[in-house]
Amino acid sequence: MSIPLLKTPSLLLALLLLGWLAPPGQAESIELGTLAQYSDVIVFGRVESCKSEWEASSPNIITHTRFLVEDSIKGGLSSGETVIIETSGGEINGMKQQVPNAAGFNGGQYAVVFLKPGKQKQFRVFQGKSGVISFFRRGKSLQTGKGKDLSQLIREMKPYIADE
Repeated sequence: MSIPLLKTPSLLLALLLLGWLAPPGQAESIELGTLAQYSDVIVFGRVESCKSEWEASSPNIITHTRFLVEDSIKGGLSSGETVIIETSGGEINGMKQQVPNAAGFNGGQYAVVFLKPGKQKQFRVFQGKSGVISFFRRGKSLQTGKGKDLSQLIREMKPYIADE
């Protein structure tokens, strides 16, 4: 006698809790909610420059990205302020170091970035690549790869951001 797996209540519940059967939009919202809730700072802006250098205490490369804040969503930074974001990996004199799941930036890139405080008034991206949502020019507007504009994304985050 065979029992259809999805008709077993406990297995169905487990799959739903793990997100395996969640609709694509719902799974994305859960991730966005986690990013919004646990990040100390969330900003929208533009990458001004990226500079890679050898990390002082190891043979690793780190990259410092100058990021111009255009809109502060959480964390109290001001529009027009420039922050430094430190990420693992980069390129120096043709030598590349790629770190799995590490966030990376390109000059001129627009993005919403989820941040945690780092050392010496710098920030680190929360949750690596997942902590950067890039925006692309579509006609006269900027949108995510999934066609959302900044105001839509902020509306989806608001329930997860405590009033400051």
